[in-house]
Amino acid sequence: AARRARDPAHRLPRGAGLAEVASALRARDRSDRTRRASPLEQAPDAVRIDTTELPIEAVVRRVMEVVRERRAPAARS
Repeated sequence: AARRARDPAHRLPRGAGLAEVASALRARDRSDRTRRASPLEQAPDAVRIDTTELPIEAVVRRVMEVVRERRAPAARS
């Protein structure tokens, strides 16, 4: 919510604070999870990476680690 609140492309009406942005994100996420057509849900084999406090370089490193880990068994076959 803090990142979104700072992003001009995603700002709510002027004067909206962090609490309003967080509330809007929760409402959007709830709507996405409960919609009838194609509800948003994590795939059983998905890897969740919390990027909240990570710079982009750390995110890329972590994603690449996951890719290497997942490819390793196939490479050994």
